Amino acid sequence: MTWAFVRSMKRHLSPPGEDEEDYIAEMKSRLTPEQAEAIISAAHRPNRALYDLSVAIEKLPMHFLRKDELNKNLSIFEDTLG
Repeated sequence: MTWAFVRSMKRHLSPPGEDEEDYIAEMKSRLTPEQAEAIISAAHRPNRALYDLSVAIEKLPMHFLRKDELNKNLSIFEDTLG
């Protein structure tokens, strides 16, 4: 799931027509159809990928303090997006 954020960020920073078809193909090949469509159709794809990553972290069977630390790192990613 982490790669979806990085890949979405790369696509977000690329010129409009440069990489769109490859991006969509990668999303559809590596994610469930629902996740892929949610990211592809999002107004801000990197933020949507971060949201999905946050949801995945919440589902992990680990202590809430560890989850909080992971979510702090996601917040740093989001802050750097602007």
